Amino acid sequence: MRSFVALTNVDPGFSPDRVASLQIFIWGRYRTPDARAAYVNETLERIEALPDVAAAGVTTAIPLLESSATTSVPLQIEGQPPLPSGQEPVAQISVATGGYFRAIGAQLLRGRVFNQFDTKDSAKVAVINDTMAERYWPNEDPVGRRFTLRSIGRGEQGPVTLEIAGVVNDSRQDGLDKNPLPEFFRPHSQSPSGSLIFVVRAGNDAAALIPALKESIWQSSPDLPFYSVTTMDRLVWDSLKARRFNLALLGGFAALALILALTGVYGVMSFVTRQRTHEIGVRVALGAKTSDVARLVLGHGFRIAMIGTLIGAAAAFALTRLMTSLLFGVAASDPVTFVLVMLLLPSVALLACYLPARRAMRIDPLVALRHE
Repeated sequence: MRSFVALTNVDPGFSPDRVASLQIFIWGRYRTPDARAAYVNETLERIEALPDVAAAGVTTAIPLLESSATTSVPLQIEGQPPLPSGQEPVAQISVATGGYFRAIGAQLLRGRVFNQFDTKDSAKVAVINDTMAERYWPNEDPVGRRFTLRSIGRGEQGPVTLEIAGVVNDSRQDGLDKNPLPEFFRPHSQSPSGSLIFVVRAGNDAAALIPALKESIWQSSPDLPFYSVTTMDRLVWDSLKARRFNLALLGGFAALALILALTGVYGVMSFVTRQRTHEIGVRVALGAKTSDVARLVLGHGFRIAMIGTLIGAAAAFALTRLMTSLLFGVAASDPVTFVLVMLLLPSVALLACYLPARRAMRIDPLVALRHE
């Protein structure tokens, strides 16, 4: 439970509310870079003209979408000695328009994002994420620095040197429980891709805007199929499905175990109390108070419960390491969890002992002395 709460409190690096995404592939329809660039520009103009559109952009990859077109490429950083193949710096590459960063809610940390002056004939630029900046340009401003791509996407020939125009905050592309990797973006105008995700921030309801977005995209190609149509809220919700299942499954078993413990302790203490009826009658006849009887029964049950709790805690300390893959932000030997459980179980045991103790306090000593 604590692990799931920690995961839901993770900053994803973007603002998912009121954002819709629609993924299409146009490689076969628009075969040249100029045709792909023209299609994107025309479609974005129609989308931005729609009512209730606050921002719109295109990218090849969005956080948490499994079908995003992401790949890692080797880099040669200017001013650093080249490294052998397999040891060089790497980063994930995506293509985007300037409006994408506004639509997704990314934060610009330094420099600028792409604008209308970043054309196919202008200087090649890139926007990098904070992790890439910290890893490859530590303790310095990377804006204006350069790096070269050794591997180029389809449609481009030879190495390409990019100048860093800006730095944006990290977004958790692969999952809320995955640390961000170095990532950079190229402007779509300089590397027109056919793998497109239209990302649109609505003024009110993103889901209600989707039909109009489809019509705008279909206006140029009416029979173009959509590979994915969703909202960022839904992507975040779906990314936690496995965690919610684990929480429900383990939480259900834990609740069942607690009920069994409550029932078991109650049954044992009821049996033990009946076995000691004669002894309790003697104690009452000799002047024991009802509080003394209650202390006798509750104390006996509490001692047994504490012994069981300590044994269980020791076993759990050894076995919870097998649950490490299910945890996030919480250690397998988390002291807070162990303390809470070691307080909870004896409390449940005392609750289970209460009814037998209450019956013991009402025992008539004359009846108890005749009890066999």
